[in-house]
Amino acid sequence: MAVVTKYARSYKDPANVALPPAAFVEGRVRAITTGPIAVANGNDIGSVIYLGKIPSSAIILPMSTLYHSAITGLSDFDIGIARDGAVVDANVLADGLTLAAAGSKNVIAALATGSMGKRLYEVLGLANDPGCEYDLVGTFNAAATADGTIEAFILYAKK
Repeated sequence: MAVVTKYARSYKDPANVALPPAAFVEGRVRAITTGPIAVANGNDIGSVIYLGKIPSSAIILPMSTLYHSAITGLSDFDIGIARDGAVVDANVLADGLTLAAAGSKNVIAALATGSMGKRLYEVLGLANDPGCEYDLVGTFNAAATADGTIEAFILYAKK
């Protein structure tokens, strides 16, 4: 084994002339707060909730949380990305969340440890920042058989 020194991308590597990207060093935390969103008994498979808009260069933080009442039947809820009404990736952030029992869920539950902290365009597999805003979208993959409420607090860092 060897002793090593590693530099996070938020710390300037002394061997490198370039500064770290500002989003990782000086990023400002911004928030999307949806307020209560009513879910009605009978909201069917394919129903969509637009949670907010987010810049392609944003880093969605792991403390982003979706809170929900017990929405019986809603055993498969995804959080993904759309742009101008077209789905980019329906479940890139969270896949198969069950909202049937009251609780809270991590908005980026589908991201592996190595993908947390990436800018949104990187999470989507893009090599370059398209410089646009994306829609955060929740999609029902199961029908709600009871009324309920969803509320999200989505935190992201952006320079």
